[in-house]
Amino acid sequence: MPIKFKPVDVDAFMITYCTLGRQNRISYEALNKMGKIAKGLEFATNAVHLFERMNIKERHDVDRKFAPLYEMLTKQNSKHYDKKKEKITEISEAFKRLINKDPNVREHYINRYKQNQNKIKFEKSLIEKEILKHTGIRTINIDNAELYKHKSEACRLQLKILRDDDAETVINKATNNFSETKKNIALLYNQLGEIKRHAQKRMSDLDYVLSLAVENKIYSTKDIGCGPTTWKNHLTADAYAKKYFGTQRVCGRRKYIDREIPSLYGKQWQTTLIDYCHAHDVLKAYQQALKKETRDGVSLAERCRTALMTDTIHSIDAHHARYRTYTKRAEKTADHITNLKMKSMAYDVAINDVNRQIERVKLVADN
Repeated sequence: MPIKFKPVDVDAFMITYCTLGRQNRISYEALNKMGKIAKGLEFATNAVHLFERMNIKERHDVDRKFAPLYEMLTKQNSKHYDKKKEKITEISEAFKRLINKDPNVREHYINRYKQNQNKIKFEKSLIEKEILKHTGIRTINIDNAELYKHKSEACRLQLKILRDDDAETVINKATNNFSETKKNIALLYNQLGEIKRHAQKRMSDLDYVLSLAVENKIYSTKDIGCGPTTWKNHLTADAYAKKYFGTQRVCGRRKYIDREIPSLYGKQWQTTLIDYCHAHDVLKAYQQALKKETRDGVSLAERCRTALMTDTIHSIDAHHARYRTYTKRAEKTADHITNLKMKSMAYDVAINDVNRQIERVKLVADN
């Protein structure tokens, strides 16, 4: 924050100084009073008046004015001689610091104000960059939220249409989805292979671990409160992603929120593997539905309709979950932007305050 220029109590200093001369005794109370005033001399608007009252023009004048105080303190034989002597020295040094520059000249302090103002402007520019950055992030989150909202609504419409479709249309849709799911599985497999190439440690054979995850094999029979751990849960756990793909630090708005999470590739591994396993479950459902046998008494069309509806409902839930996630992120980002704007406004106030102080110093100098 900017330096504050203000006048010092010249009369109080002179009265205390003269009183010490009459009392022939140096008291803590008097030295503390003079010391507080002397500390404010560097940024005082009326320092020149105190110099005139004390008749100080050069450094040796300071020694001449404070020599009687040192002599008086020596004769006093005070138990706190060293501390009182140090106090007198501090007061005299405050005067000496201003001897090298005319107390009427304020350019030195105006330059210090401007330097301080430049620092404030620089810090404000960093805040503005953060605002711009998070505004872009908020826009992306809003766009993604809208995207998944529309996808969810489209799936709801498909579900409504599916209930009224005839048998042939339902079977054709199931056949098309079966083919698309196979293509999706191949795409996800390639993505997992690409992500694996960024692993920081040697991983097990991809086909082997994926087969275990798809078949939902048990990885550990140790019960951790949610039953035994499956290979799918093991491969998608944060611990596994951190071990093979490293970590990244997430810095929240409070220090205790800072934590380590899986790296970007670790996150991609988790979400892609979950989608891969789900795609296999969907593929199995369509395979089962498209079988020609009807020993269970359910027609081919109805089995396909059930599989399609299950797949569509899952898509609705997934899209809605992502919609809520991006909406929450947009809201948090908006709150963060509001806080940043408040900080920026505080910097504007500080900059204006510096300008007022500079004008005040110039006015005092002119007077």
